[in-house]
This record gives sequence, C-alpha cells and structure tokens, in this order.
Amino acid sequence: MASFNRRSAIRIGLGGLSGALFSSNAYSGPQQIGILTGPVTGSYYSLGRVLANALTTQNRLISAISSNGAFSNVGHVGALLADTAFCQADLAFWAYTGTELFSTLKNADLRLIANCYTETVHILCRKALNLADASGLKGRKVAVYATNDGELRNAILILAAHGLKPSDVTPQAMAPSVCIQQFVSGAVDAVFITAAQRSKEVTALAKSGFAFNLVPLDASAREHLIKTSPYFSSDVVGADTYFTSPPVLAVGIGCQWLTTTDRAEDLVFDLTTGLWNDQTRIELLAGFPNGQAVIKERATQGTDGVPLHLGAQRYYKQEGISK
Repeated sequence: MASFNRRSAIRIGLGGLSGALFSSNAYSGPQQIGILTGPVTGSYYSLGRVLANALTTQNRLISAISSNGAFSNVGHVGALLADTAFCQADLAFWAYTGTELFSTLKNADLRLIANCYTETVHILCRKALNLADASGLKGRKVAVYATNDGELRNAILILAAHGLKPSDVTPQAMAPSVCIQQFVSGAVDAVFITAAQRSKEVTALAKSGFAFNLVPLDASAREHLIKTSPYFSSDVVGADTYFTSPPVLAVGIGCQWLTTTDRAEDLVFDLTTGLWNDQTRIELLAGFPNGQAVIKERATQGTDGVPLHLGAQRYYKQEGISK
C-alpha cells in the first residue's frame, strides 16, 4: 500500500480517487487533505509539493496529488481526498459560470482560496514590425503557444478587445515544441505565450539573440477586456525583464487554489493562513521555480469570477486585503 510522507507528496492519477485505497476506512490518524495539481513534471505539481510539505502539521496531512491538469481538476475537486485543486483563473471562471469550455459542466460549488501567482500573457512579434499595440497584428500570422483550448480562446478575446475580427487575424494553436520554431523560422509573425514572467522560453529566445519585441496592450482595450472577462488582471512586464524591453502593458491569468462550498470554514481559514505565512514563503522561494511570484498582496487580484470561500474571506478581511 502506498504511504503518505511529509517530505514526499503522493503521486496518483485521478482514477485512484475512487479506488479502495481511498475508502473512508482506509486511514486513521491525522486529517488528510488533498491538493489536485497536474502532471508530475509541471509547475502545478511542483507548487503542490511545496505547499503539502509546508502546511502539513501533526494533526493534518496535506498531499499533492498528480492529475491530468487544470481542466480535469475543476471537475474532480470536492471528491474524496481531492479537497482542493489548482486551476487557471479562466478555466475556473468558465466552470463556475457554466460558460465557454464548460457550458455543460457548470460547477457552482467552486470557491476560491487564493490567487497563488499570476502568469502573464506575453505577445511576441518580430522586431522589424515595431508594433505600437496589439491592434497592429491585423493581417499577421499569429500562433498561440497552447497547452489547452483556453489559451487560444484568450488570444481571440485579446485581439477582439483591440477591434480585430476573426477575418482580420486567425490565431492558430500550436504545440509548445512547434510554436517557437515557427516564430524563429518566420512562418508566423507573432506568438502568444502565457507564462510567469522571466519565462524560460522567452528568456532563452532573448539570450539567443533573436530580434523580437513584446507587444503592449492598448490601455483602454485592456480595461475593457478585464471588465468583460474578469478573470484577467492588470499586469506589466517590467523593464529589462527580457534584457532590453521597456515596461509593457499586459494582462495576467492567475493560478488559483480552489475548493468547494462544503469544506469547513476553519479548515480553509487554516490553509489560507498557512499559505501566506513567512515560513511557507521561505519554502516557496527555495523549492518552487516561480516562488518569487507568490505574493500575498495579489492573492485576490483577477478573482472576480469565483467567490471566496468563507474561510479565505475571513483571513483576507483579518489581513485587510480586499477582493
């Protein structure tokens, strides 16, 4: 039988959640809380391992559970030992409202613990184009570095906010391994990449000497986009993040930590408190590649879609952090 260990979070597929291993009588002792993450090679699993280690106590055992990723997580959160889950803010919003990719899979029981960190929607274009903002992509060949259908949908929304119709530009979703190759070869003029700032893909491209610019969003278009799609948050790619770029207006999409309405208020309050304490931050900086991006002051940014769980709400009210 697999064992739980404070220093090594259990790795299972979602199918195992309904198996005999996780029957209600399988374990006694500490309360066991699961975090659905993603594939074991991904950033969500890495984050889950750090939090599982940091938040486990003598009376509560937290486990990072590998899964097929955010899309499946929102459908399984709330199951036995799947008390919480990580998910992109856009997918969480669509699942909660029963829209877009989740028009037949609405989950109104979703509740928010925190926006853990924000991934920036980078728009790269060939430097020779020298675009003032995203409206300049009209008539250009555009690729989307896509790991799920949501990233393509968001690119379309960003273009639409800049007045571009489907006939003006049709972004194509491409596998990550293909997307950058197509950009460098000249097959496409621009690329959308959603990733934490100092993304390894964008950094590697900058270090290679390939000439590109980051395309800023028009300020009014960005404001409209956030108003109509509230899972987006205001973001800026800082000066010199990629060696030579000035500050660039952008939007971000959060990595959200979710639970469901039936999880106890005191439990979620304790998890939220543990997430944002000083010791957890030390462990995140040491053990999670995007640890510097996990910032308490951004915990409720870009979260107007899914309501806060009452336990999380109590913590943020106590800390003077409003949603």
